[in-house]
Amino acid sequence: MGTRAIDSLVAHLLRPNRRFSISSCRASTRRRRSTTEASRRRVHARVLFDGMPPGKMRKKEPVASFGGIDALPDGVLEHILGFVQAEEAVRTCVLARRWRHLWKSATGLRITCDAGNLEQVNFQKNPLEFVDHLLCLRGHAPLETFELRFSHFHDRDNTLRLNRWFRHVLVGQVQMLRLENIGHDGFELDYLPLFSQHLTKIELVGIDLNDSFCDFSGCPSLEHLEIDTCYLLGAREISSESLKRLSMTNSHFHP
Repeated sequence: MGTRAIDSLVAHLLRPNRRFSISSCRASTRRRRSTTEASRRRVHARVLFDGMPPGKMRKKEPVASFGGIDALPDGVLEHILGFVQAEEAVRTCVLARRWRHLWKSATGLRITCDAGNLEQVNFQKNPLEFVDHLLCLRGHAPLETFELRFSHFHDRDNTLRLNRWFRHVLVGQVQMLRLENIGHDGFELDYLPLFSQHLTKIELVGIDLNDSFCDFSGCPSLEHLEIDTCYLLGAREISSESLKRLSMTNSHFHP
């Protein structure tokens, strides 16, 4: 029995001082059939305009079914994880057995670390130790992007630590490197020049650059360099044979 017939029957039963009768139910069914036949005729008329013979209904288009994000191959998932913050990517290891090690091969690493706040709510442990363990467990898995936003790296130990981090990812064949001192409180990179066959883009924000670091001749694939709010200490020039685009904003040379 159709929905309309059921609704009609319920309404009939709820009427006061009326008795349920088979004849009234049959009448309701006949009316429903009549309505159905009229509806079919309208469908047939519409089908004619669709260029199909009457009496034949158009076949339904198959509906694509998706198995959710787990249906994606590992390479796609690793690419997706490369767009989220590192601590969030690591947390995906508890989703399922398949996800346990995917984060180690994420194509990007995006880290925000405040050395002046060693009890950040986003970390279950000291944020400095978190990054140490993160890079250690990743090893030298290839990276497309590395973004490090940091602040309050004042003492010598933290300075050496941060320099060690970005030197580590260079070994991972990173292609795009961004270092941003969000505190703009002065941070000087080490005196070693950069050497990378894979770096194509570098973005430096709020950092003090020495003369040796401004020599990019050891990066033959480097094409894009952005320097924002930086001090170039003891540097008189920026050296690169491959650079195609140079952007300097609020930055100054201090010979």
